[in-house]
Amino acid sequence: MKEKNKIKREHFYTYLKNWLGQSVSCGENSITIHNKSISLKTTIGNNRPKNQDRAAFVIITNHFTNKKNLAISILADGMGGMVSGEEAASSAIASFIAYLSLNVHNSGLKDICRRAIEHANVTVNKLLNDKGGSTLSAIVYSENGCVGVNVGDSRIYYFDQNNGLTQVSKDDTILGQLDNNSSENWEDPTKGDNRLAQFIGTSDELIPHIIDLTEYSKKITDSFFILTTDGTHYIGNNMMERIIKVSDKYNTVANKIINIAEWLSGHDNSTLVICPNKITVNRLKTDQNSEELEQITIYDFDRETNYLVPIEFENFYKENAIIRSDDEKKMQYKSEALFLNHQSKIEKEKFSKTQKKVKKKPKKDDKNDLIVDLLPPEKKG
Repeated sequence: MKEKNKIKREHFYTYLKNWLGQSVSCGENSITIHNKSISLKTTIGNNRPKNQDRAAFVIITNHFTNKKNLAISILADGMGGMVSGEEAASSAIASFIAYLSLNVHNSGLKDICRRAIEHANVTVNKLLNDKGGSTLSAIVYSENGCVGVNVGDSRIYYFDQNNGLTQVSKDDTILGQLDNNSSENWEDPTKGDNRLAQFIGTSDELIPHIIDLTEYSKKITDSFFILTTDGTHYIGNNMMERIIKVSDKYNTVANKIINIAEWLSGHDNSTLVICPNKITVNRLKTDQNSEELEQITIYDFDRETNYLVPIEFENFYKENAIIRSDDEKKMQYKSEALFLNHQSKIEKEKFSKTQKKVKKKPKKDDKNDLIVDLLPPEKKG
């Protein structure tokens, strides 16, 4: 079983890393899961040649070892000044998610998150041999609450109308280790030493911050978490709080924070993820509505949903395209061909040659409209 799970984990890691590693300069996505909204937004900024930030919202349905569902909001910031920052960020997220999906949670969520982040650190270090690194911030939702994970100077915030904005993570910077109020110094970055004290990919001992967020997940007010990379921090916490209080939707908050951070500075990539304080994970289902089917669903800055399933299920998905009811009143159905593993360029080219759309117009007495799409996913810009 351990060897089988190791093979699956390597398969998941490779796929996720390749998917997240695709180039992105600017992008956004808004998702609704059981009336809960999640927003992701990123921008390259004004001075960087590449966007080395990566982010995703991930659902692990019917956990691969103990049938427990998980949801994860996550972002990573590849370190500027080191090689392959975007590869480090993609690898950090991919290895963290792959580990969570294929390890038993008998020891508790906090412990499995700690082991997952340590696994991510070793993976990135082996990949880049101390020549690259990344921050990582994540919220991991389970049936028993949620846990925060933080390494580096990316941040986890919590907001509710009664108490305002609270930074629940601690910056892994020289200044952050000395000053609990260091966050406001980002209004003038020259005020303190913001060099990283630790990061994902280090060969030194890693001491990740594992944060119990249970008390926040129990609150019934309209409250949420915000994950941010350091490019957004130039606006300061006070400004961020004022923006949130005058905005009524997650995507509005995301747009305003990113835009203002870019206007004020724009020296770095800026990325954030806004996610609810609680997600009822036992209600999460696969598109097949199957109690047995195991699946990872990935949302990132590409607006298309991406699915990843265990190796033994790949043929099932390829032969049985998902059928969705887009609008029951119009009886319109859409069948999609899904790419479930990273395919070679040759395979993609073969598929692109056969891509087609077939539309059958209904007769006057026929209310059914059948639409079949066999289109490969577009590459990110």
